[in-house]
Parts: sequence; C-alpha cells; structure tokens
Amino acid sequence: NYKSSKKAATKSSKQEETLYRSIISDIRVFPVEGGNGILANVSVTFGGVFVVTGLKIIMGKKGAFVSMPQYNYKGEWKDSCFPITGEFREELSEAVLEAYEDEIE
Repeated sequence: NYKSSKKAATKSSKQEETLYRSIISDIRVFPVEGGNGILANVSVTFGGVFVVTGLKIIMGKKGAFVSMPQYNYKGEWKDSCFPITGEFREELSEAVLEAYEDEIE
C-alpha cells in the first residue's frame, strides 16, 4: 500500500534525523573576518567523545556551504574526513549552518 509505505518511510527518515542529530553533541563556530569567502571555521564533537576540527563554512555562488577538513596530496585537495551517507552529510551541514546563524546573531 503506497500510503502506508510512504508513512513508514517518513517515520524512518525522522528517526534517522533524530539519530543523526543525537550523534552531534557540540558545534563550535569561529567566524572569520575578511576570509576571502570563508565565513567561519568550525569544530564538531560527536557523541561527546570525538572532535573533528577544520570544517569551514564557505560562501559559494549558490550560498553558504560546509566544507570538510582537507589535506593536500600531490597538489590535489582531498577531504580528510567526511560523512558516508548523503543523509548524514545533509543533517551535519544543516546543523553547522544553523549554529553559524545562531553565532552571528
């Protein structure tokens, strides 16, 4: 039945969203003045036991976005850590951008 499967999918995605948000225990935003497109540096604590630093909020052509920490390997920039699923990437980006908005208010 389409309705019940759609309802189940919505419930499942809300459960994932809650799980994803519960994994993120702290977000610290450090606004940057005159950063040539870099709006802020960010650190995120996961589960109260693991911190990732080096995230950046960057103003792009389509608006602000979150960039993962990167390293230079043979002249090419690569993410050093990143969300595995698109869903978690979206939730993490949303949470970081919300924290940025709260910080600059």
